[in-house]
Amino acid sequence: MAGWGTAAWVAGVEAWAAEVLGGGHRLVHRDTRPWSTVWTVPTAAGTLWFKENCPAHRGEAAVHAAVAELAPAHVEAPVAVERERGWLLTRDGGPTLMDSSPGGTRGMEVATLTALLRVWVPGTRLRR
Repeated sequence: MAGWGTAAWVAGVEAWAAEVLGGGHRLVHRDTRPWSTVWTVPTAAGTLWFKENCPAHRGEAAVHAAVAELAPAHVEAPVAVERERGWLLTRDGGPTLMDSSPGGTRGMEVATLTALLRVWVPGTRLRR
């Protein structure tokens, strides 16, 4: 998306993080794809994750916050949400599913996904 990673965009996100967290925090780029950009924010209390989605998926931040309120035992509440821009700041939840896939290839294999779904949806009959 136009603007992601530009000096002005980074400065805007870092200013928002300073409002939310206090002090100055620098963004560290992790990944940008056509649908989102993900950055880390190192803090004294640990690494936080920042995400902005493309306009079509901008509602993810608000949905994450709402689900965390409805199911706090299953979804950790975000550190901060900027609903208008769809900005999401979360705590580090450990390795992502993609990063922990077999072989560390970031390739999502069908067996990995079906095993995960069986845990979350007991009794589901999933074809291989």
